[in-house]
Parts: sequence; C-alpha cells; structure tokens
Amino acid sequence: MTQISGKFGLCLVLYDPRHLRPLVNRVLQLQASLGAVLDVLALVASSSSLTPAAVRALCESLGLRLDDCRKVDDTYFDFSSYREASMYFSERGHDGVLYVNDTLIPKHDSPHLMAALCSRINMAKDVNFDFPLLIGPYSQSEFSFGDGSLDHFVPTFLFYLNAPGVRWFVRLLAEMPMIQRAIEQTNADLLEVDVPLLRFCQAHALQLRGRYLTDGLVDARLWRKLTTAYCERLLSGRVRSAGVIWYVAGGLVGRLLVPVQVGWSRVFSRLRARKVSK
Repeated sequence: MTQISGKFGLCLVLYDPRHLRPLVNRVLQLQASLGAVLDVLALVASSSSLTPAAVRALCESLGLRLDDCRKVDDTYFDFSSYREASMYFSERGHDGVLYVNDTLIPKHDSPHLMAALCSRINMAKDVNFDFPLLIGPYSQSEFSFGDGSLDHFVPTFLFYLNAPGVRWFVRLLAEMPMIQRAIEQTNADLLEVDVPLLRFCQAHALQLRGRYLTDGLVDARLWRKLTTAYCERLLSGRVRSAGVIWYVAGGLVGRLLVPVQVGWSRVFSRLRARKVSK
C-alpha cells in the first residue's frame, strides 16, 4: 500500500425539505472533522418537492460549496442516487466517496456516530488499498438466513467506500433491474442471484407490503424497495468476501451512547416538523 494525497467525493441524497438545513449543517461538520476538501454532489429525488435551485441557494447561504446539484430519477429510491454518484466520482478518479442521505436527520442522527465515522475515514483515506473498504455503522438484521454472514451489514444511510469499493458498487447497482425481476418472479435462475437473499426478500415483503398498496393491490414500488434491501445486504457481503468492512461506534460506549443520541434527535426532528407545519 502507498501513501497518497487524494480527492474525495460526498454524495448527498435529498428528499424531504424539512431535513435540508440540518443535513447541510451535519455535512459542514463532517467536512471540518475530515479536514479534507470534499467534492459534493447533491442529488434531489425526482419525486421530491425540493428544487436544485433551492438546494443551491441554501447551501450557498450556509457556506457549503456544491460541485453539482440536480434532480435524479428515484425509481430505486436512494439507490438510484447512489448509482449516479458512484459513476460520477468513479469516472473522475476520486479515491473514496462518503454517502449520506437525509434519513440521517430524523432517524439516525448521532454526534458520536459521526465522530467515530470521521475518525475511521481519517485513518483510511490517505492509504491506497487495492481491495474494497467499506466503513459505516453496524447493523444486525432481525432475519437470519443462509450461513448467517449477511445477517450483519452496514446500513446505507451513512457509509464510505474507497475507490475499489465504489467500482464494485457501480457493478452491483447496474444489476438492480435484473434483481427486481428475480424478486418479483421468485426466480433465482434469472441471474446469478443470491438464493438466501431472495428468501430474505420474500420474508421482508411481509413487513413492507402494507406501505405499498394501491386499491388493495401491491404496486411495483414494493419490488423496487426490496431490490434496495437486497443490494444493501449484498454490498456488505461482497466487500466482506473481497475486502474489509470497518464498523464504527460498535464498542461499549457506542452501543450505549448512539441509541440515546438518536432517540433525542428523533424527538427534536418531530418538534421541527410540527413547527414547520404550523
């Protein structure tokens, strides 16, 4: 491995206008903690009421420089933006990418988690590994399937990939339409699909189907959502088999402190939402 002085990207995925300002403030804190110039790509979900112009204006007022900001088709929810950003930064030769989506604010906001993530990235960002490296929070599925290796994974609201990891991610995300067809038809022969993961999606559908009903019938969004869950688990699985996953905030302090901070952030997020709605 060789010490390098590289350039790094930040993919910012935006949907809910209520979370934009606090998320931009978190990104500014991330940049300060990382001590690196990040090229920021802000991607606005096509189904969001936010406009790129409004995002640019707010970011400029708060001091966050954007390399680009545009609307992105959100067929596969956040993963459509992840694909766009991964190709964008990979084509430009970035040495790593930090991915953040705005669900961080209402569901996962924790100063300890953010500090731990920045600490890991700072240790790894100037080293050129020839294998994929994934850094992010630890999560354990409530489902256990296959050999159990995919029961443990990095959730994709906040994570970092080095350059080889980003290239792996691009290839995985290109498979999403085929994965969706395999899930819809419960047919592992359609592609080299992970059969235990396919079973996981069948069970996970029981939890999700109520959110994606139209006139009592399941609509296509369910299959697309399950596709993202499949890809989230498979990203960790592929990196684990060919590289390294570095979990953050997994020690005793993290296990105790992060849930408390997340709980408080959810309370404040609800209070902000009520204030905005009045």
